[in-house]
Amino acid sequence: MSKEPVINQTVVLTVASLLTLVLANIHLADDVILKLSPAGFTNLAVVAFSLVWLYGTLVLAEQRAGYIITLAGSVLAFGVCLIHMRGAGLVGPRVAASGNAFRFVLTVLAMATSAAFSAVLSARAFWRR
Repeated sequence: MSKEPVINQTVVLTVASLLTLVLANIHLADDVILKLSPAGFTNLAVVAFSLVWLYGTLVLAEQRAGYIITLAGSVLAFGVCLIHMRGAGLVGPRVAASGNAFRFVLTVLAMATSAAFSAVLSARAFWRR
């Protein structure tokens, strides 16, 4: 009998969380370029948040604090998709006129998918600990 490979849940959660973090930062860059968010020192808060999320994902892996940080970051990243779907819809007039609508929508939807996946894995790992 052949043994089936076992998937390491910690590695899957780490990769999903890092993917979500990268997509969230790409999305923020899109927001700044399209003037949906202001450019400036306010983005340093995002850098600090990203640093905490990165630390929780990589250094605090397999610890309750790491799961909580990853869960919080994932839920907030998923919330970005919900915010963009309110009002004018996923693509408002400024995004549609920019010519970058496809990349913008792709980034938001990919971020929402990876964020939801990370949130599920984080919550599952937290309650199993």
